[in-house]
Amino acid sequence: MSKPICILFVMVGLLPSAPALADSAAATFNRMFADKIHDVGSTFSDTSDDLALAREMVQAVTKHTAEPELVAILCDRAYKLASQDPAGADTAIEALNMLAVVTPSRELESRRNIVDLRSTQYTASRGAEKARVAERLIDETIALGEALEQTNDYNAALLTYRRAGSVALATRSSRVKLIQAGIKAAADRQSRFNLMQKLLKRAEQNSDDAAMATQIARMYLFDFDDPASAAPFATKSDDEAIRNNVALMQQPIKSLDAEQARTLGAWYQGKGFLSDPAMRGALHLRAHAFYRRAYDAAKDQDALQRQVLASLDTLNLSLQEVGITPPATPMLAVADAPQQPVPVKPAPAQPKPQPQPKTPVTVVADTSPNDPPRSELLRRPVDDPTQPRRGRPTFFGIPAD
Repeated sequence: MSKPICILFVMVGLLPSAPALADSAAATFNRMFADKIHDVGSTFSDTSDDLALAREMVQAVTKHTAEPELVAILCDRAYKLASQDPAGADTAIEALNMLAVVTPSRELESRRNIVDLRSTQYTASRGAEKARVAERLIDETIALGEALEQTNDYNAALLTYRRAGSVALATRSSRVKLIQAGIKAAADRQSRFNLMQKLLKRAEQNSDDAAMATQIARMYLFDFDDPASAAPFATKSDDEAIRNNVALMQQPIKSLDAEQARTLGAWYQGKGFLSDPAMRGALHLRAHAFYRRAYDAAKDQDALQRQVLASLDTLNLSLQEVGITPPATPMLAVADAPQQPVPVKPAPAQPKPQPQPKTPVTVVADTSPNDPPRSELLRRPVDDPTQPRRGRPTFFGIPAD
């Protein structure tokens, strides 16, 4: 099939089908872009206008964040258009990242397409550009592995992480040891998941076993960060703390009083320090939210608020150690007292700087080892720790909501 005819078929596929026009999102998309899609479809030999239109669609997403159905259409069409141009990989990947967020059912498909696009770009790159593309390929391959972990497909996740490790070795990336540690951690999570499946089968046959219920509840709470799944087992547990605390967590966080919220915060704080770095971050984020609730509920209790703030300071340091920016932390109000001026001493004279010999500049990849790039668009943090998050923590980070 000739290129012009192939491109024409792609252009036809970009237009919403007749039944979809009844949907308001598809109709809105049609009003916005149907004519422009027709125009770019007429320039068979030039794909630069396809890429320009794809970029326009990606920019349009920021104006329609409250319409996820329309955002999904915009991202899907932008990806298809940008893929027609050799220079469109970054735009196509940006669209796919947003599509993975707004349409969770298509996350795996989107992340696989992202890795394929970046792999093609990596193969074609040379020199310093190849190293930069490799770092992005590593990031996006890790993100695919994380998505696979969320579906409990640990075998596929391990293969994906090993693929990221191969690229890291080939380009002498600074993240080789980090990825190797991530592979080991994923294998450990697979073992824990397999153990959980065995325990669940045994629990079906012996639903009155309190010790087994306790073990399952603990694993859900502290190995998988899944309090909702832990709840039915917590009620049968022989551990009083698990029974009481999980029962408290069934309530909306705003209904908790200061002592209840502080109890939950201290519980999660202590358990987090006994966990691996990924789980520590997840558990300490929950503890942080409970302590913030305790602070708000402890009105006119200055001593209690100060104790809560001390705990929050500890949590902030812990979160920073595992690469997580702490959420906003409350501050005690300062009494309105007259302030005494502080005398300012003149700064001592500084010696005149001596010229330094020029040294080669080292190019550093613009990525964070523990933060695979995900589109921040349309992600909303779950500030209520009694509500489920989007996904379980992995070695490489906590999936954004």
